[in-house]
Amino acid sequence: MKIQIKSRFDASVLFEHECEANTIKLTVEAAVKARAYLVGAYLVGAYLAGANLVGAYLAGANLEGANLEGANLVGANLAGANLAGAYLEGAYLEGAYLEGAYLEGATYGIATLSKGLLQLFGMRWSVMVFDSHIKIGCEFHSTAEWAAFDDDRIAEMDGNALEFWMKNKEFILLAAKSFNKIFHRNIKD
Repeated sequence: MKIQIKSRFDASVLFEHECEANTIKLTVEAAVKARAYLVGAYLVGAYLAGANLVGAYLAGANLEGANLEGANLVGANLAGANLAGAYLEGAYLEGAYLEGAYLEGATYGIATLSKGLLQLFGMRWSVMVFDSHIKIGCEFHSTAEWAAFDDDRIAEMDGNALEFWMKNKEFILLAAKSFNKIFHRNIKD
């Protein structure tokens, strides 16, 4: 079966893949493996759960309502992509380039997004700041919970977590506060 990935702008074919029992997931993975230029790809509602999309170039792609559960998007370029209503539970977003991506209504863990996310690099664990939640490594909690955790609770997370948290807590919480202030100010402007 042949499946084509088309441009959302002019319906031109960006990539096509043919194999027995083909799926959109297999086609997108083949495109990524072939380093296809998928700028503006039309992938609305695509089922891409668990897909390996490491380093994918999907800038401006329309992934509205796509299921990206557990997809590996490490290092993917999703600048300006439409991810409205996308299901991102367990997706690996570390290092993904999301500048200008539209994430309203996308779900990630227990959070429904109303804006983008902020990623902090260069630390022991990846840090992602959402509207009202922060994910550090595999720990995903509300910003208020992170601020209220005592040393014992942080130490339970990992043997090195308390040292990390004591060193980075103030910076991470300030980044979360600033990120949310900037967003709310931009909405009012």
